Amino acid sequence: MIDRHAAASGIDLAALNAALDDGSADALVGQSEALGRRLGVQGTPAWLVAGRLIPGLYPREQFETLLRSLAG
Repeated sequence: MIDRHAAASGIDLAALNAALDDGSADALVGQSEALGRRLGVQGTPAWLVAGRLIPGLYPREQFETLLRSLAG
């Protein structure tokens, strides 16, 4: 099932399977989780915009308004 969805997304299946087999995919996920914790991320989705952590999912229009306000 993973291969089917990955292929449909255009992912290189050989590279994906190699990363899963050698543990590098797992290591990268662990590094990403550690970075998120250091930045204060407690769940998903979370966005880091202009140095500010924005947790949660917003309707597109509300998120775009928020982004414009941060761009100042």
